[in-house]
Amino acid sequence: MRVNKISICVTTLITISSLAIAITLNYFCFEFVANTLIGVFASGFLALILAIIGYFVERRKTLERFYTYAQKSASNFNRFENGGDLERSINSVLAMGQFDYVELDNAYGDIDFLFFNKKSKTYIYDKIYYPIIKARHVITEKCFYFREYRKAIRGNTQVMRQFLQDIAEVLLSVTTKEGFNGMGKSMVMEFTHNKLVEDLRSELDGEFYKLMYPLKRKEDYHAD
Repeated sequence: MRVNKISICVTTLITISSLAIAITLNYFCFEFVANTLIGVFASGFLALILAIIGYFVERRKTLERFYTYAQKSASNFNRFENGGDLERSINSVLAMGQFDYVELDNAYGDIDFLFFNKKSKTYIYDKIYYPIIKARHVITEKCFYFREYRKAIRGNTQVMRQFLQDIAEVLLSVTTKEGFNGMGKSMVMEFTHNKLVEDLRSELDGEFYKLMYPLKRKEDYHAD
């Protein structure tokens, strides 16, 4: 996106400048130079059209690439298990720690909008990219301790459970709901869900999707 954006800016400057100078020189009867600049204008205008087309093609590809790898990151976070089995929970974290974020980072680095770049990129960073960075840093840090725990003869299980809780605080959320048991007595039920994954997918399939496909009608956003 960035290369095409620069090409648009440069060719726009060349196109406008050559036309303005050509009109001025023609007014003062410098027809030969004016005609030459008209040729530069025509070439610059064609290059501008190609740059604009190239930008929008690359824009869509880059945002689709970021969308794809952000969804994969969300799926990776969804592997977390925080049940009663300590070893199984640790295995889920170690598995998440093997995920490669290089393509996601590259896609984010390639995003460069022609209009409202700061506003759009701030939205992507705050709502999607930074939450992923925050979670992956916590997971990477805890993976080191989990691997050391596995090497120890008698590891501190209490500390490991606290590390799992630290990860859970980043990924999970607990909601309560009042209901009735089989005997008709009132009871409070707790539901644990992966809030980070839900929030990421909500943004990716909501505002980010609109940003990725700005020309789609509102009713077509989730028709694919």
